[in-house]
Amino acid sequence: MKNLRAFVLLLCCTGILQAQESIHFKNPSFEDHPHINRTPKEWVDCGFPGESPPDTYPSGDYDVTKNAYDGRTYLGLVTRDNDTWEAVSQQLSSPLERGQCYRFSIFLARSPVLNSVSRKSPERHDAKYITPVVFRIWGGRSPCDKQELLAVTEPIKSVDWEEYFFNLSPTNDDVTHLLFEVYYSDQYGASYNGNLLLDKASMMEPIDCRLTSDSLQMINQVENDKQRREALLKKIIIPESIDPDLFWEWAWEYGPQIKFTAHGGLATELYSDENGKVLDGNIYLHYLALAAQQLSGSQLQIYVHGHDAGLLKTRKTALQQALYNWGFINERIKVFSVVGELTDPPKDLPENALFFADEVLGFYFIP
Repeated sequence: MKNLRAFVLLLCCTGILQAQESIHFKNPSFEDHPHINRTPKEWVDCGFPGESPPDTYPSGDYDVTKNAYDGRTYLGLVTRDNDTWEAVSQQLSSPLERGQCYRFSIFLARSPVLNSVSRKSPERHDAKYITPVVFRIWGGRSPCDKQELLAVTEPIKSVDWEEYFFNLSPTNDDVTHLLFEVYYSDQYGASYNGNLLLDKASMMEPIDCRLTSDSLQMINQVENDKQRREALLKKIIIPESIDPDLFWEWAWEYGPQIKFTAHGGLATELYSDENGKVLDGNIYLHYLALAAQQLSGSQLQIYVHGHDAGLLKTRKTALQQALYNWGFINERIKVFSVVGELTDPPKDLPENALFFADEVLGFYFIP
């Protein structure tokens, strides 16, 4: 009953406090043309002199192919084994007032693949930047100013987008700028190569500081439960036995639903598997991949086609990365790309192969 009263009181208080102006960023979802060494517009690079700036993904560079959670692009930050790390900063629409508490959230994930080089080695050897890092939020009075540490996370290990909630409360001075930074965790050593992906930073909403522990967690849990309920309504259910005719019907139904973002990433949504685990991916591709696994001796070939070779490469990589992440590494599903319009199946396919194509993808099924 005590928690319930606190929960109701918090809802009442936040309703009053939110009448105040919410504080926001410009370009909170880090939208820009995807490219390495390109800090998203409106954000300031706060990295080390002589080091490359942060990256706007998914560009396909460094083998990072994850789709954005919101919009088309997101921010990528790294730590390095030469004791340098990346950070970005921006001036807020209005200051965070000293002594006031603000509710803030952002989506974070770790890329399972990020291949670059190490400056620590004179030969600049290839290096994998995949070790989990912590995320830190600093408050300041100017770009890149780190006057007060407002929040820090545990190492971010998940490769799926997850929303992280924070209670920001400046104690030293009003804060006009926030800085997002990645840093090393003692769990993994003094300095190492790691990465963090950031997307969809929320507004900062005033909340009652007296009710920011258990009650805030209750609010966050309600929102997470809502997302989970919506995802559970989209559940993958595969019959125990599938014949080629049923699979081909599914290919006709689900194939055209496999969409891409404007920059070539695979369009994703939240859904759940048969065990109720919530996933962030393309449910239609996942359906076809699971079904193809049950057809011994059959093969599904997916062809990406069009006239932009660079875009085709990105789309092909996005499909392959999704299949790899789900564990489909075999000969039953293959992905190809063809420059030009795809109107006829390849001549070397068996006579019994089935074929259809839409404006983006072509599907060839060999029963």
